[in-house]
Amino acid sequence: MTQEIEVRRAAESDLKIAKYELERSSKLAALGQLSASITHELGQPISAMRNYLTAEEIANDATPNSLNPLLSGLVERMQNINDQLRGFATPSVRATSIFDLRHATDAAVDLVAHEVAAADIELIKRYANHPVNVLGSQQQIEQVLINLLRNAVDAVTTQTIREITVIVDIADDRAFVRVIDTGRGLEGRTLGDLEEPFMTTKPSGQGMGLGLAISAQIAKDMKGRIEALDTTKGGAEFTLWLPLPEDQP
Repeated sequence: MTQEIEVRRAAESDLKIAKYELERSSKLAALGQLSASITHELGQPISAMRNYLTAEEIANDATPNSLNPLLSGLVERMQNINDQLRGFATPSVRATSIFDLRHATDAAVDLVAHEVAAADIELIKRYANHPVNVLGSQQQIEQVLINLLRNAVDAVTTQTIREITVIVDIADDRAFVRVIDTGRGLEGRTLGDLEEPFMTTKPSGQGMGLGLAISAQIAKDMKGRIEALDTTKGGAEFTLWLPLPEDQP
C-alpha cells in the first residue's frame, strides 16, 4: 500500500510539472505571435522618431541625446521594450559556431558600458587566461549577457556600493559566465519566479519582465541553463552555464 501511495504521489508530481510546462509553453507561443505583430507595427515609428531627433541634433550641431534628453530617453525605452518583444518573435534557430565566451562577454560589456559609466559603477572583469570555447549562436549569447548585465546595473544603481563583477571560466567540464552585483539580492524570489514572462521588479515603462524569460529559453536551446542565488554580501549572482564543444582544448 505504501508503495502504491508513493507511485501515485510521484505521478501527481509529474503531472503537475507537465501541466506547468505546457501552460508556460502555450503562454510563450502566444506571446511570440503577439510580439511579431507588435514589433512590426512599432518598429517604423520608433525608428522615425529616432531619425527626427538625430536630424535635429545634426542641424543644431548638438551632441547625441543632448538636444532633448527626455524625449531621447523615452525613445530609448520604447526601443528596449520592442527589442525584448522581438526576442520572442524571432525564430530560435540561429547559425551556430564555436566561439570564445570571453569575446562574447566583452561584446556585451561594451554595449552596456555607457550605462555602467552613467551610474558610476565599478565593473570588474575576471576572465580565464585560456580560451573558453562554446558551440552556439554568439549573437544570442550576447543577448543573454546584455540582459544579465543590465539587470545588474539596475540592481546596484541606487546602492552605496556599486560594483558588478563578471567572471568567465570553465568549471565541472562546463563553460560559464557569472555576473555578481552588490544590489539587494533576489529578495525571496526564485529563478523560476524571475523567468516568468512579464514578471518585473522595475518601475512601469522601464521593462516588461521578458529579459530572463528570453534568456532562459536561449540557454535551454543551447543545452545550458541559468542559475541564480543570493551572495553572502547581500547581492545577487547569476550564472550562465553552457556545455563545452567536443574539441574544447
